[in-house]
Amino acid sequence: MAIKPGAVTSETGEFKFDNGDFAALNALVELWGFKDYESALKFAMAALLKADNRRLYIEQNGSHALLTPGENLLKPPSENRRGQGD
Repeated sequence: MAIKPGAVTSETGEFKFDNGDFAALNALVELWGFKDYESALKFAMAALLKADNRRLYIEQNGSHALLTPGENLLKPPSENRRGQGD
């Protein structure tokens, strides 16, 4: 999977989605019934920004599961201004 940044400034950014990431984005739009990619990405960003203490739960098979990003997706704690686990 790949999301590659294109032109990025302090105000705007362009990203290229390909391989599995583009397929996942298409599946997300279809599964949730979003009208377009922009709406799906806005919803995902809002959900992550609203999560208290960086904890996001989903309901799966009748129980709640905590979603956390894999370590390979995060900055090392020394580079992360919020640190890990706060």
